[in-house]
Amino acid sequence: MTRQRLHSAYNPQKEAERFLDNIQELKEHRPSCIILMGAGEGYIYSELKKRFTNIKIIRIFYSREIPVNKNLPTGHLDWIPGDTYDLKNFLYHTIEDRDIPGIVIIEWPASANIWKKEATKAKETAIQFIRERTGTILTSIASGRRWFENIIRNILFIEKIAAIESWPEEILILASGPTLEKVLDTPIQHTTIALPSSLCSLAFRNIKPDAAISTDGNHYAKIHLVHLDPAVPLFAAFTAALPLKTCKNTNIIPIAQHTALETPLTTLLPYPHLNLPPHGTVAGTALQLAINNNTNHILIAGLDLASYDMQQHSRPHSFDPIWEENTKRITPLFTKKLISILDTTTRITNTPWRKNRALETYAGWFSHLTPPAHIKITRINPSPIEIPAFCNTDTIPSPAKTKKLRIKQEKTPDSTERKKIAKKYIEEIRETAREAIKEKKHTEIGLAIGGKIYYDIQKNSDTTEKTIKAYRQQIDKYIENIIEKYNLQ
Repeated sequence: MTRQRLHSAYNPQKEAERFLDNIQELKEHRPSCIILMGAGEGYIYSELKKRFTNIKIIRIFYSREIPVNKNLPTGHLDWIPGDTYDLKNFLYHTIEDRDIPGIVIIEWPASANIWKKEATKAKETAIQFIRERTGTILTSIASGRRWFENIIRNILFIEKIAAIESWPEEILILASGPTLEKVLDTPIQHTTIALPSSLCSLAFRNIKPDAAISTDGNHYAKIHLVHLDPAVPLFAAFTAALPLKTCKNTNIIPIAQHTALETPLTTLLPYPHLNLPPHGTVAGTALQLAINNNTNHILIAGLDLASYDMQQHSRPHSFDPIWEENTKRITPLFTKKLISILDTTTRITNTPWRKNRALETYAGWFSHLTPPAHIKITRINPSPIEIPAFCNTDTIPSPAKTKKLRIKQEKTPDSTERKKIAKKYIEEIRETAREAIKEKKHTEIGLAIGGKIYYDIQKNSDTTEKTIKAYRQQIDKYIENIIEKYNLQ
C-alpha cells in the first residue's frame, strides 16, 4: 500500500463533505448520473449516496489495492483495473443515453496525485466515451425527426426487399478517403461493398461494386446514392435517407440498428432484416456486417480518418458540385477549400495529413475494436492514423477462392398493407413519445421526437403538470402533421 494518504487522518468524512460542497456542477442542478473517478476508500461515495438518493453513481478505481485491501463492498456500478471489461466497455455497458443529460464527472484529487498515469488514461477514456455518447444524443436531437420520417418513407416506398443467400469468406470494403484512388487504379477482383461516399469515384471509373451500404439519415446521403447502379443491392438501415428511385428499383436488405425508433417497427414488418449495433459512421456498420457474417478476411480501402493536405475524399466526389456553387472570382474554389481545411483540421506532425475532431471520434471507436480471433482485418495503403486491431499493407493481396455474395428476393407487402404498417408504427411512436416525459426508459424516443424541448426538461428536472401538458401537445401536433403529409388519415 502506498505511503501517501488518500484521506484526512483526522476526519475523512468531514473532508469529503467539504470537497463535494465546492463542486459547482452538483449545486446547479440534480445530476442524472455521477462518475466518481479515483474513488478512494468510500468516504466520497458514502456522502454522494447520502446527498443523491436514487441517482446512479459509478465508481472508477485507479488501483485494485484500494477495494481489495480495504475490503470495500463493490458491485456492477464499480470498475476496478483488471476487471473482465476494459474501462470503455464497462462505461458502455453501464451508462445509458438517459444518463447523459446532466451527467457529472468528479475526481478525488489525492487518487489522481498518487496514480498519475492511471488517472490520465482513465480520464481520457471517460471523456472519449462521453464525447461519443453526447454526439449520439445531439445527433438524435438534431436528426431524430428526420430518422422517424425516413422510416415512414421506407415503409411506404421500398418495393423490393431482399436477404443474404450466401456470404464470401473474404470481402473488400471501399471507403472514400484519399487513398482509395490508388486502389481503384488497380484491377479489383475481390467481392466489394461500397460505402455511399465512394460511389461517385467508382461510377467515374466504371467500377460496379457487388453491394453498397447506407445508414446515414441526413438529406445529403441521397446525393451519394444517385451514383448507385439499380442492379447493385443495397444494405440500408431503416432510418437511412434513400432516394425514391432507389426505393423503387433497388433490392434493399434492411438493417435494424437496435434504436428505440426501430424497436416497434421490427415486430410490425412481415419480412426479415439484419440486426447490427448502431454506429456513428457507416464504415463501422459495414465492418460489423462483415464480422457478423464470419468473414475470415476483411480488407478495407480508403479508411483514412484524415485528409491528405486539402484532399478530404477520393476524386471525383458527390459533393464536388456543392463546393463549386457560389464560387466567384474573389472566392475561388481553392480558397473556399483551403479556408475550410484550416478552420476545421490540424496537421499530423511531420506528414501532409490533417485530422479533425469528428474523425478523431471515429478513430477512437475503431481503436477500441476487438474482432474475433479468427477474423483478420487489413487496411490497404493507410494514412498515419493507427488502428491497433488492423494489419496494414501497401498493395492489394490476391483474392482468396471463396463463394460469392448472393442475395434472394423476399415477399414485399403491397402498398395497402404498407400503409397499415405505417399507421400502426406512427401511433406506437406517438404514445411512447408522450410517455417519455415520465418514463426514463423511453428517453431515446423522447430525444428523437421531442428534441431539445425534451432534453431541456430532463436536464432541468422540470416535470410540472404544465410542462408535461405543453410537451405532449407539441408531440401530438407534430404527429398529426406527419399523418397529413403522408396521407395516412
